[in-house]
Amino acid sequence: MQFSVFLMRLFRLVLLLVLLPLPVLADSFNAAFSEQQRAVSEAIDSQKRVEQLDDESRNLLENYRQVTAELERLEQYNEHRQRFIASQDEELHRLAEQLLSIDNTRREIEPLMGRMLEVLDRFVELDTPFLPDERAKRIAQLQDLEGQSDTTLPERYRRLLEAYQVETEYGRTIESYRGKLELDGEPRLVTFLRLGRVALYYLTLDGKAAGIWNRALTRWEPLGLEHNLKIDRALQIAEKRLPPDLMPLPLSVPERMQ
Repeated sequence: MQFSVFLMRLFRLVLLLVLLPLPVLADSFNAAFSEQQRAVSEAIDSQKRVEQLDDESRNLLENYRQVTAELERLEQYNEHRQRFIASQDEELHRLAEQLLSIDNTRREIEPLMGRMLEVLDRFVELDTPFLPDERAKRIAQLQDLEGQSDTTLPERYRRLLEAYQVETEYGRTIESYRGKLELDGEPRLVTFLRLGRVALYYLTLDGKAAGIWNRALTRWEPLGLEHNLKIDRALQIAEKRLPPDLMPLPLSVPERMQ
């Protein structure tokens, strides 16, 4: 548009140059030249304003794109946070349910553990009397744990299971150990021989007296001298001083000894 106006003004200037006299023509020419310069200056200023507007538009567009991208990132972050919060809420709900389940389990398992301990205590009391001090001490420690508030339920349960496992192992092993036994009204140091839970024997340290635990009568019964060497040999096998071998030992009190 500015260029068309410029052409029209230039056309009028040419007409004036043709029609006007020379003095008048000079004045007209000067006026026209000034008008032309003003028009050119206005066109340049207008072009600069257009270019400036273009730069501002581009800057605004770039800023708009940056803001839009930032908003998208914020929306994605908010969605991620919402999913994370929802996941945390679900986890808290599960933990609350687990805690409730643990409380219910505790209320159920504590009475069960108490009955298990009572059964173990009664079993040891009625069982063959081997290692009486060691087994009684283990039971007493388990009973003490029940009254200790700083001992967790899993720890008490683990210790109780260990005690059951130890008692189970006794039935699958042979063992010799020394202890005191009252013989003829006097305490004497003897060597005990345990064959699982099948039989329990004793042999005095001088090897002159031996006996067997009578389950039926719940008392010690003496054995004949012919068994002393057999028990001594079995003790050496139990202590690994002799290789494993058959142990021709009596598993009950001979009738003539009863």
